[in-house]
Amino acid sequence: MDEAPIDMPALVDETVIDRMAADLDQETVDACLKTFLTEMLGRVERIVNAVQAHDWVKVGAEAHALKASSGTFGARRMADTARAIEEACQARRDAAAAELTKELATLARQTSASLAAHSSGQGRGGRSGDR
Repeated sequence: MDEAPIDMPALVDETVIDRMAADLDQETVDACLKTFLTEMLGRVERIVNAVQAHDWVKVGAEAHALKASSGTFGARRMADTARAIEEACQARRDAAAAELTKELATLARQTSASLAAHSSGQGRGGRSGDR
């Protein structure tokens, strides 16, 4: 992968994942993260397709849903970018929404990798041996 790694705190608020882990068993946390990651990647794909179709209503609706789910799972940069896309759509700044969507695809891959590390037990401080 040619993308420069992004520091995990810039992508993920680990306290959210830690709270989930404190409240739920690891199997449930893993299942929730897996579901979120699948849904996140699907939403990003739908946003990209809607941008290509110039369907700004759909872009805004999908970005709104992505913003909410990303916030729930501590994917802060994803949530912030989705919020910016939603706001651009609401303000009818189509070019800005399209440009932000380009960032979203890369951010989705990086966020997915960071959250997958949590799911596999490699979260903060390299806890891979904690399983």
